[in-house]
Amino acid sequence: MTNTTHEFKNLLLMSCCAPCSVGIISALHRDNKNFTVMFYNPNIWPNDEYQKRLIENKNLCTKLNVPFIDLDWDFDNWNAQMIGHENDSERGPRCTKCFNYRIARGIEYAKQNNFDAITTTFGVSRHKDQSQVDQCAIELCQKNEIKYIELDWKSLEPLRSKLNYQHDFYRQRYCGCPYSVKK
Repeated sequence: MTNTTHEFKNLLLMSCCAPCSVGIISALHRDNKNFTVMFYNPNIWPNDEYQKRLIENKNLCTKLNVPFIDLDWDFDNWNAQMIGHENDSERGPRCTKCFNYRIARGIEYAKQNNFDAITTTFGVSRHKDQSQVDQCAIELCQKNEIKYIELDWKSLEPLRSKLNYQHDFYRQRYCGCPYSVKK
């Protein structure tokens, strides 16, 4: 799969969308890893966009027989957390706040449901910064005593590109939040 020294028994993979996640989902599945995909993206706006991304992600997991969890659209609560950051640039403080909000919910779910580790595809998109995502996740996971699995997404880029071409996923043109549409 990737060159990680971390092991896990039961991984929760926080997925942003099928085009970004297909490489890692396929690699974990191929390597017979025990994992579940979680879709928790209250930042995605409008709801039609959220539904498109949810359906693509769920369909991918169904095809591969991978467990899938949808924690529902929670845009109003997410948006309340972003007050004062509406005009931040992409990859700026608003993104850090967004990653922290979503990853914290993922950790809460993981701990309540016997996952021993989490990881995320939030930094795969060209719109995002993987090191920013990793920093948020590492800090939150250390504080909450759960493993964060840092994976080498770049090594999976050829597989991700090939599978995106084969599946012809719906591809969005922005990160997902209403503020990224304006940029």
